[in-house]
Amino acid sequence: SVCDTRFTNEIGLERHEIIHSELMKNSTISNYKPTSYSCSECDSNFLKQESLASHMKIHKTERQSKIFQCEYCDRIFSRQNLLTRHTKTHSENKAHKCNLCEKTFALSGQLIDHLNKHKGFKPHVCHICKKA
Repeated sequence: SVCDTRFTNEIGLERHEIIHSELMKNSTISNYKPTSYSCSECDSNFLKQESLASHMKIHKTERQSKIFQCEYCDRIFSRQNLLTRHTKTHSENKAHKCNLCEKTFALSGQLIDHLNKHKGFKPHVCHICKKA
C-alpha cells in the first residue's frame, strides 16, 4: 500500500485522494495512474465521478444565478436545504452531546463521526492506497 492513513468521514478521505492525485501528477511512478474525472467548465479534477457530479452542481447554480452561500463562511451550496443544514454547524445550539468527552455538536452526523474517532472506527477508505 502507498500509505496507511484512515479517515472518520468522507470529506477527509476526498481531501486525501486529491493529495494523491496531485502527487502522482509529478511522480515518476509510471504504473500509478488514478482515474481522474475533469470538470468541463473549469480546471478541477476529481477521483470520483460522484465528486465531479457534486461539483458540477455549483456550475449549474452559477448559470441559474441561484447560489446559496453561507453567511458565516465561504461555503456555497446548490440547494437551500443544504445551506440550512450547514448553517446549523455555526449555531451555538449544539444539542448532540458526546457521552465520552462532553463535546457537543449541532448535527447528529457530526456526533456520529466524532464517536467513530473515540472507537477508532474509520469507515471511509481511500481506493488508491487503502488509507481510511
